[in-house]
Amino acid sequence: MKKRNKDESSFRDPSGYIFYESKEIYRKINKSYFEEYNNLMKSGLYDELVEKKLLIEHQEIERTDDYIIIKPEKIPFISYPYEWCFEQFRDAALLTLKINKIALEYGMILKDASVYNVQFINGNPIF
Repeated sequence: MKKRNKDESSFRDPSGYIFYESKEIYRKINKSYFEEYNNLMKSGLYDELVEKKLLIEHQEIERTDDYIIIKPEKIPFISYPYEWCFEQFRDAALLTLKINKIALEYGMILKDASVYNVQFINGNPIF
C-alpha cells in the first residue's frame, strides 16, 4: 500500500482516517471496521440517507483484504460550529436526531454524532 498521510484533524477514530491526495479528500477504512461498513452499505441505510440528502455520497475506489478507500462527495465550503448561528446549530441537532431515528429502524446508531460531522450545502445540513 502506498503511504498515505493521515490528516491532523482525523485523530479520534481508530476505524480509519481521512487523507488528501492531489487536493482530493479520501477516507481509509481499516479492516477492523469492515463488518460495520459492509452492514451499512448492504442494509439500505446508506442509500436511504443519501437519497434523502442527509448523508454525503461516496464512491468506493479501492478495496483490499486490509483496507477500503472511499472518496466522498466534495463539500464546496467548510464551516465550523463556532461560526454558526443558533438556527444552524438547531438544524445540525435535528439532522443528527433524524439520522439516528432512521438508523434505529435498521438496527444501527451513529457512532460519532459530533457537530463537527455536519456541514451545510446550499443552506441545508448534511452529515
